[in-house]
Amino acid sequence: MNVQLSESIKRNSKRFICSFCGAPLLTKYYPSAKPKFCPICGGALYKRTLDNPASIKIRNEEYKNRTKPVFDVIKKRGYKTIKIDGRPAPYKVFKKINGYFKNRQRN
Repeated sequence: MNVQLSESIKRNSKRFICSFCGAPLLTKYYPSAKPKFCPICGGALYKRTLDNPASIKIRNEEYKNRTKPVFDVIKKRGYKTIKIDGRPAPYKVFKKINGYFKNRQRN
């Protein structure tokens, strides 16, 4: 998935997590800037201590150094990979990924 570091920092530093069901909530896509309760189950929301710009930069470096190289190995072994634009709202990204797999099942 392709997301610029600046976008990742902007999104994830404003993310809340439900203490009951674990659902993430990105305030960019929610009407309230400081929500208190999960819109899915009503559980209390909290902010992770690791969702700060410094930690997000470290996680991004870890991804570039440890995870992204795996895709080169996968491609060399003949597997197909697809790039997904991760900038839209999460439900739109999910819809695109889900659509890709639904189309693959039909073929």
